[in-house]
Amino acid sequence: MSQSERSQRLLTAAEVAAELRVSTSTVYAWVSSGDIEFVRFGRQRRKGQRGRGGAIRIPSSELTRRTNERP
Repeated sequence: MSQSERSQRLLTAAEVAAELRVSTSTVYAWVSSGDIEFVRFGRQRRKGQRGRGGAIRIPSSELTRRTNERP
């Protein structure tokens, strides 16, 4: 892992949504569909429990990529 990858800022879905002027639901839809990279950490739920658990964070490079893709 390079130094720039280690020092990259991790953003919440709400921060990404605010910056891109979309809803947090849209950001979570991108995460679910694989359209945006993310990191999941924290406590994971056990098998059989609803949802995957843990928090997600989105690297700031994804925000930059999304911003550059917009017309």
